[in-house]
Amino acid sequence: MFSSLKRHYTLVLLGACAVSLLSACTSLAPSVDQTPVASAATLQNWQVQGRLAAINGNESWPASVRWEQNQQTYAVDLIGPLGQGRISVRGDASRVELSTGQERLQARDPDALLAQATGLQVPISGLKYWIRGIPDPATPARIERNADGRIARLEQNGWRIDYPNWIQEQGIDLPKRIQAVQDALKVNIAITTWTLPQ
Repeated sequence: MFSSLKRHYTLVLLGACAVSLLSACTSLAPSVDQTPVASAATLQNWQVQGRLAAINGNESWPASVRWEQNQQTYAVDLIGPLGQGRISVRGDASRVELSTGQERLQARDPDALLAQATGLQVPISGLKYWIRGIPDPATPARIERNADGRIARLEQNGWRIDYPNWIQEQGIDLPKRIQAVQDALKVNIAITTWTLPQ
């Protein structure tokens, strides 16, 4: 029934479905001496634009991504190469809806939605932290830092997440590129634009 999702966007959903759990962030005002991790952890309103490629063995699913987070409400759009194929994810802390124009799925959380659409059991909840370059505080993590003190590699929930490039937006260190790997599954995210509230 959901063969088009399984065939074309199974791995792309890993990035898109993560957004509904971002409501766990706290709303502390950043201070001058905060570490980059603390600053990124306070973000509750932001936009990301970039490219995502999910790779499993010989199969690859590229997409452009636009992710807008406003407190607990979010909207994610994934668009395939040359505008072919579109996935929209909308939701908040209590529900998530995924639509492709041909199919529509609903669930209470992104983990359930991914399992419903693809049969994959993946710890989506970690991605909401990993996109901002911080570990999920709910589970143990192994962290390697670069010479600047930024996270270079994070190992958590069976995933290895590499952060080869960082940028600063409004004094907050944020990832520019992310490479997440688990066994044969690889997700590359290249962020072209971070937009933060002024």
